[in-house]
Amino acid sequence: MATNSYFTHNTSVAERALVDAMVVESIQIAGLDIKYLPRTNSNIDALFDEAEKSSFSTAYTVEVVVHEDNQTGLSGDGDQITRWGYEARDAIKLTVSKTRFEAVVTAGDATITQPREGDLIYFSLGDLQQLYEITFVEDQMPFYQLGSRYTYEIDCSLFKFSDESFNTGVEDIDAVETIRSYSIDLVLASGSGNYTVGETVYQGANLGAATAQGEVATWTTGTNTLRVINISGEFVASSNVIGNSSSTTRSLTTADTQELPSDMLAQNKEIETAADGGIINFTETNPFGEF
Repeated sequence: MATNSYFTHNTSVAERALVDAMVVESIQIAGLDIKYLPRTNSNIDALFDEAEKSSFSTAYTVEVVVHEDNQTGLSGDGDQITRWGYEARDAIKLTVSKTRFEAVVTAGDATITQPREGDLIYFSLGDLQQLYEITFVEDQMPFYQLGSRYTYEIDCSLFKFSDESFNTGVEDIDAVETIRSYSIDLVLASGSGNYTVGETVYQGANLGAATAQGEVATWTTGTNTLRVINISGEFVASSNVIGNSSSTTRSLTTADTQELPSDMLAQNKEIETAADGGIINFTETNPFGEF
């Protein structure tokens, strides 16, 4: 038997619009603003489906509401001490209006029709400022009320920095790259001029023919120490380090690639020093063969 023709079944455009407007309004009243950061992948490996480099260059502001599962706090496995050290495995679930997401994010980038796994969310609530990575997007909950969908439920886990590039224009977000990226300190000779944060520095005849280059993270005039990130090539002593935009030119005195100033827990320098001091005694006879 067919449905009763005298009643509309999930076809009322006006009722859908009313529910959608109520969803948007309720999130705007009870929610908070977040930054949605789309991920751009470069040089994707066709075999492993992994990107050589990921970058984030845009931050969209859209309102969300914290899911009822997280009303009393963050979820996930919490803080743990593992064989690899301290890990924070916090997670959170957020709800965003489908209409508002399309009006803000999709309007800015037509290729992003809904939240995507791998994109980031900058969450700021009081003194809690954290970056989360989207791990799953539920697009059918609640299930087709009046025959339509109104929200996305976004599962997120705490973002683990892996040398991604941040150029969103939001200072607190972009600082993640400056603070966490692999970096080395270049100690330079005295001279005139100052490097500017964010500019590209290089060694070589010009930037196009550079033998080494990197991005300025910090420049300390008192010690003539230049900290660089996003490094390619190898900086060598007694060669000039040239600022591409500032035109500052100073000769490189020393650069120790074993020192990791951005990682306070790094032990590679200590291990290398200990190894050079004789962890393996090459004078002993090896019963299983020769080195």
